[in-house]
Amino acid sequence: DSNQAINDFTSPIIDAFYINSENFSEGSVIGSDFMVYATISDDLAMKLDINEVQSNLLLTLDDETVFPQISNYTTISDANKKINIAFPLENVSCGYHTLTIYASDMMGNKVNGSISFQVYEGEIGGELEIDSTPVRETAMLKLKLNNTEIDQTATLYIVDSLGKTILSEDISSEYEWNLSDSSGNRVPQGLYYAHVKLSAGDVLKGVVSPVEIVVLKEK
Repeated sequence: DSNQAINDFTSPIIDAFYINSENFSEGSVIGSDFMVYATISDDLAMKLDINEVQSNLLLTLDDETVFPQISNYTTISDANKKINIAFPLENVSCGYHTLTIYASDMMGNKVNGSISFQVYEGEIGGELEIDSTPVRETAMLKLKLNNTEIDQTATLYIVDSLGKTILSEDISSEYEWNLSDSSGNRVPQGLYYAHVKLSAGDVLKGVVSPVEIVVLKEK
């Protein structure tokens, strides 16, 4: 009620903030193109529409570059108590970086959080392609490695629009995804992303930037 809102001094909570998938860990090596995911919630309410969110939601890179268009990649759920963000970043320079997100609720209570990562584009890497999208039955993915003489394992990750990993598989040059998750269940229609990590043993050696997969409803 109105009295509760007036006496609201509780800041929103950053429930999730990661890159490419929920398996992201602080300081991870990633490619120059990637997806940023975040979920922020409040006990009463975040902003009621996307225009109000825009002035109270901010993403920065290294405290220098500001991305005001993040509001265009934001959805509101749970009776206006939660915002979900899926924001693409491209051509980020090599090196160590920090992303910081800032948000506030309807009463102006604020919260911020940061994650750090490293961008690497070298001989260990490659390109992931998809034959066509949208898809209704299968998605054919093709991996082209920059250096095939290096002893490395390529692991494909398919994540949903919130960055939740639904399938991971070690692949070689091609992989035909049957649009099922790791339990063999057909995934719902919607937007998905596929990306590849390259490793030698337990050591991450490189990454391949994600591609979009639009899954249509079964006939």
